[in-house]
Amino acid sequence: MAKCFSCFMFLYFTFIVPANSIADVLVESHTNYSKLISSYQKQFEDVLPGRKIIFMDRDWVDFNVSKSLKNLKDTRMTSRVYRETSSKFIEQKFGYRFGEDYQDYIGGILEKEEAQVLYVHKSKVKRNTDLDICLVSGHRRNQGAHHQIKFFHGLDELYIGEIAYYKTNPNLKMSLNTVNQYTDFHELGHCLDKLYIPTIMEKYKRSANTESILFRHKSEVFAEVFASLYLAKLGNKGHVEKRITQRLMGTLVYGGSSALSLAGDPNSWGTYSSYIYALDVSLKETLRIINEENVKKMSIQELIDLSYEVTEKVALRDEFQHAYEYLFRNRLSTPGWEEMSQEFDFIKLKFEMAQELVQKLVSAVGDLFDLSDKVKARKLLQEIANRLPEKVGDVADQAKKIAKKEQSEKKKIENLLFDELKLEVSESQDKQVVEKLLSKKINELRLLLKAPSEEVRKKARQSLEVMRTLAHRLYQIKKD
Repeated sequence: MAKCFSCFMFLYFTFIVPANSIADVLVESHTNYSKLISSYQKQFEDVLPGRKIIFMDRDWVDFNVSKSLKNLKDTRMTSRVYRETSSKFIEQKFGYRFGEDYQDYIGGILEKEEAQVLYVHKSKVKRNTDLDICLVSGHRRNQGAHHQIKFFHGLDELYIGEIAYYKTNPNLKMSLNTVNQYTDFHELGHCLDKLYIPTIMEKYKRSANTESILFRHKSEVFAEVFASLYLAKLGNKGHVEKRITQRLMGTLVYGGSSALSLAGDPNSWGTYSSYIYALDVSLKETLRIINEENVKKMSIQELIDLSYEVTEKVALRDEFQHAYEYLFRNRLSTPGWEEMSQEFDFIKLKFEMAQELVQKLVSAVGDLFDLSDKVKARKLLQEIANRLPEKVGDVADQAKKIAKKEQSEKKKIENLLFDELKLEVSESQDKQVVEKLLSKKINELRLLLKAPSEEVRKKARQSLEVMRTLAHRLYQIKKD
């Protein structure tokens, strides 16, 4: 699925690494984000025996991509430079090299700024090692809490356009720090999983049969439970109930869009994404544990063990797979099931599962839009379901329209930023002046993502989105 909350891919082929077209030594990033990634690295890289966890520093990679690019309009060159720069980052900082197929995947994650992990078995690492490698690409650095929560809830113009009831319940807001930590610790959770990920890798590889989809679901449950427990350990307990609503709404919009656009393709993971990411039940159990036990005193290993325990206890049975897919393919209806359920027990079970999910979604819509009237909540829920795209290309077409609308505005912002910084760059004798200026400006803009004004937040987000082209122009000034 194109926009899932978290994903991982297992690759099993080794290729020859091409000659690098980037600098032998990468320049460092000095942003607050890079400092955060460095702190994660120190804390978690060796927390699991037999596995090295590596956090990818997107700012570090972006600075060097901007410096190496010769033609930003050549998208093929951009992808190649991301691939080579991200591989150089891993080699320079950690001493590991991977095959070309891995490099393509890592570069793609960073170029698109996706929250994902990549698991690399030790036999595929291009150096002798007893450790498997797990790479973490965490939160979206340049999006504010409002923008990300809107995405998590499925209130995305790409999928449903603008809906009539846009004012959401203020009680469901999260701080930017909590939103980012949830993403980071969920992805970390995948890297701490030594049961479900290895099973998929060793037994199922890329197959999408019933049992493998169940293991995918369990891997997502495990990661979500771990993230929730670890946040509670850090003292943040007020997030889980809000996350339940987010996950239910995301199940509807992203899972529903996938089920519709893929036309129920039984060989596609995306067909079952609504089931794979159905995490509300596990979050409710996690909330009970957080309220009843002192998770603050638990070690990382104890949280891992507890996450396995919750996963095995509450992961949805595989009968839910067909119920969820059928429900969303038919936009929250189950034609024929009500009548057939009176005759066939297996249809009755699936019909009841589908009906229960609809009631949960009604409650989630009511919570999200602060609607106490269930009739209004049900009506709005159906409106959202009716807006879900049916064709894979619909989302891409809508994305092009939105990008075109913003392109001119962002170019003006980029020119203003360039005029602000170019004089200082050209006059400075410091070879690292570009990195230092960019780091300072990026830190300032990311602080503005927390501003109370929507207009200020939007401008900050747009400014951050042009940083790659801005950095490229500034590096050109210092080019010999």
